[in-house]
Amino acid sequence: MAGIGFSLKRLFSKKGFFSLCRAYGYAGIICAGPMILGVILLAGIAMVSRLAGMEQHDRELMNCMLTYSLLASLTVTSWFNMATTRYVSDMLYEEKTEKIMPSFYGCCSIMLVAGGIAYGIFLHFSGVAFKYKAVCLWFALILIVVWMEMVYLTALKDYKAIVLAFCVSLMFGFSWHWYW
Repeated sequence: MAGIGFSLKRLFSKKGFFSLCRAYGYAGIICAGPMILGVILLAGIAMVSRLAGMEQHDRELMNCMLTYSLLASLTVTSWFNMATTRYVSDMLYEEKTEKIMPSFYGCCSIMLVAGGIAYGIFLHFSGVAFKYKAVCLWFALILIVVWMEMVYLTALKDYKAIVLAFCVSLMFGFSWHWYW
């Protein structure tokens, strides 16, 4: 999110109804992007699982476990978002780009260990089968990395490309089901 305020300010400074709608659209997508992607993911998985013939109980269990995995990953990454965006913005301003990727690896390492332990403890007491625990922990850890990637990618300030890439990846993921 480094530098996003300046880009949004430019969008809001343009006159006209459609320019204003575009600016509010970008602001909404950027602020609520992870939540929107999570909802699309859950709705898509529910649709695919229903079409695949999954039983109602299994679909509800899967939906709950995926929701908790999304919540856990967003909670863990929120601990670092503010400091990370400030750091990335400062390194870009000071033209010390060689320090950005090590900070990404460091943040991800810390969050994967802390989030894995915390969510692992939660899953241990959840009362579901081990295979569900393993898949949910794996999903949450992947999402931790994805959310942090989003933070770092926004420093590039190519918001259209970022949104497009995530939309394409969701479509690819859902179409992959039909291929197999």
